[in-house]
Amino acid sequence: HYLQRFDTDGDELLNEKEFQELYRALLLVKLEEVEPADFSRDMFISRRKGKPEDNYDIFGIVGVGSFGVVRKVKCKLTGTTRVMKVVDKQKALNGGYPLKLIMEEIDKLRALDHPSVLRLFEYCADALNLYLITDMLPGGDLLDIVEGSYAKKRRLEENWVRDVFRQASE
Repeated sequence: HYLQRFDTDGDELLNEKEFQELYRALLLVKLEEVEPADFSRDMFISRRKGKPEDNYDIFGIVGVGSFGVVRKVKCKLTGTTRVMKVVDKQKALNGGYPLKLIMEEIDKLRALDHPSVLRLFEYCADALNLYLITDMLPGGDLLDIVEGSYAKKRRLEENWVRDVFRQASE
């Protein structure tokens, strides 16, 4: 398998350069066995300098919360659609939510990597706001769905409830 992979000229023999590449790859495989690299999601998520509009096209509001708004954004570099949660620092402080607590929440989101947990991609800050760039979750707010179903006196589908409960339990 390795010979085929590193025989770049297809002559079924390894020349010196091909052998060196094979040897290097095998050493790296062994190194990974002996000293596994400690990769985690938070190593790749950081505070970005500058303003969100430097890197994202900013569109309309998709949600409003106690401390700010959530806007749809599109990355200028990749074209990926995400959302940007804008947290008004003063509103958070007035609401009894110290900035230290918000930063702890950011650190937790940086470390989490689970299909059922919102992913934080990056964040930035200025004097007035914190900007969190996260996944776009188009399904809406869970509380709104449950309250809407109750208000309409319509039961939620059992399969849907089971799936939501499973995701929350995980």
